Amino acid sequence: MAESIGMDMDDVMDALRTASQGMVSDFDLMSAASRAMMLGVGSDSTEIARLFEIAALRGRVLGVDTSQAFNDIVT
Repeated sequence: MAESIGMDMDDVMDALRTASQGMVSDFDLMSAASRAMMLGVGSDSTEIARLFEIAALRGRVLGVDTSQAFNDIVT
């Protein structure tokens, strides 16, 4: 998917791992990022990473994990 829109998958995954503070598995990161891009919520790794940063912060406040918070944001 990353290559089809001109991104390097290693760079995308590194950005997402950092943004999610290591709290989300690689499988869940790829799945969530793909879903967000297909829904038009984020168009590049920078936008998706920023959404994961927000999800990690808000998830802590709301008492949910980062994956759930991200899914709540994008769907």
